[in-house]
Amino acid sequence: MRIGSVVALAAAGLAIAATATGITYAATSTDGSVRACANSKGTLRLLDPHGNCPANYSKVSISKRGPKGKPGATGPRGKQGVAGPGAVRLAVSSTSGLKTKETARIAGTTLTVEVLCNPADNAQVYVSLDHAGAPFTFEGMAGYVGMGSGSVLYQDPTSAASNESQNLTDRTAEVSASQLGDPHSVEFSSMNGTVAANLVLAQGSRMFSVQLGAFHSDDSCWAHAMVIPAG
Repeated sequence: MRIGSVVALAAAGLAIAATATGITYAATSTDGSVRACANSKGTLRLLDPHGNCPANYSKVSISKRGPKGKPGATGPRGKQGVAGPGAVRLAVSSTSGLKTKETARIAGTTLTVEVLCNPADNAQVYVSLDHAGAPFTFEGMAGYVGMGSGSVLYQDPTSAASNESQNLTDRTAEVSASQLGDPHSVEFSSMNGTVAANLVLAQGSRMFSVQLGAFHSDDSCWAHAMVIPAG
């Protein structure tokens, strides 16, 4: 089941463009904010490969860290409510064969997000259901540029026992699926190149924007992810 209109591919903070494949990414400034283009109606567009905006659009700066959630409403018997969820941001990098990993819970869900960097193998970003829980859905665009391969692996919606692998090499593609409530991961991987995706993720009434990127070369790699509540 689809959860919304397909969102445009963004680089989740990576400043690269591959015009031969039609992939263009937003740029990241030295202060950690993302540069994009906006018009007077509030419509956002990506920078072109030269870092410029289309006609009638101006450059804008978007913070990579979302605002802290507001405190929840007072619960039964006068108990204080739980603070609302804020953005989750993870980033790792590595050289010389050192493997690094970070994991964080997505607030209000039974899901986690994980970034993994292993120069000897690949760079990956996961959205995981570690324990049995409510089904979830994801939808968006993903792409890969480089001399190796990029892919997304997720649960086949028609069978809890098998996985679906979607090749992203040298192209952009729509990625979407309804995922069952069994423990498993949606896995984005890059080997000798860069994979990036911009997704809308939902579990129950909770919806999130998920921006991710992963780079791998022969001697270094990085991976990062940002999860922002949609409401």
